[in-house]
Amino acid sequence: MVTSIPNFYIDKIVREPYFQMQSNHFHSEYELYFLLTGTRKFFINHSFYTLHPHDLVMISKGELHRTSFITDSSHERIVMNFNDQWIASISKTFKKEVLDQCLSTHKRSILQADQSSFIKLLEKMLKEYNSPDEYSSKLIQNYFEELLIYLSRTASSNEETNDTTPNDADIVEAARYICTNYASDLSLAEVADYVNLSPTYFSKKFKSSTGFGFKEYLIHIRIREAAHQLIETRDSITTIGIRCGFTDSNYFGDLFRKVMKLSPREYRKDAQKTSARISN
Repeated sequence: MVTSIPNFYIDKIVREPYFQMQSNHFHSEYELYFLLTGTRKFFINHSFYTLHPHDLVMISKGELHRTSFITDSSHERIVMNFNDQWIASISKTFKKEVLDQCLSTHKRSILQADQSSFIKLLEKMLKEYNSPDEYSSKLIQNYFEELLIYLSRTASSNEETNDTTPNDADIVEAARYICTNYASDLSLAEVADYVNLSPTYFSKKFKSSTGFGFKEYLIHIRIREAAHQLIETRDSITTIGIRCGFTDSNYFGDLFRKVMKLSPREYRKDAQKTSARISN
């Protein structure tokens, strides 16, 4: 009896008014978020996106993100998560540049003429996922390929945009500055000065706009980069920690485990096992 679909997840949920994520996070899976009703605000890395009904956002693996409310209405969304092993199972159908384009972080609106068929496609994936049998995995793969084909075909009809308002412009600049200079000994005062705000006002505005405290955001950016280097390089854990702005290796290890739920060594080992399974 089949009880689950490996390396893939999808669900459909109605959220109450004023719902927002309790924590900011990034993960090793890709995420597709499709909004059916309501309005949502996303902060991803250092950009803001506003989603309306029939908008979607693709979030690439390892991208720091948080969603929050804008209005006092409820919303309904479909969320899909999938990992590199799932992509490997369908990658022969697509050229690498097509996959890279479809799976990069971006927002788009589903064309009005295609909205009904797009929703039906997602509903078919939900049906197979929630009541799986021996054919469900293959069917979901087929539906997923159809989804990627649609995203690729309509890419030129959807200009990639973020939704930074004049009020958010200084926060976006600050976030970009942090993402560029995370390895240095950054302070809240330095970043506040960079965007010409007082430290107190900047701290409050950064938190209210992004959902992150300054230190929390800086730590997550550093940990995200460290996670990437643990996979992509053979450098020692101590070297990677120092390169990512951590002067104390024990502090780096403790923070990494707190955020990633694994030690740096365990994370690297787990990633190597996953990579070996994909290539076999």
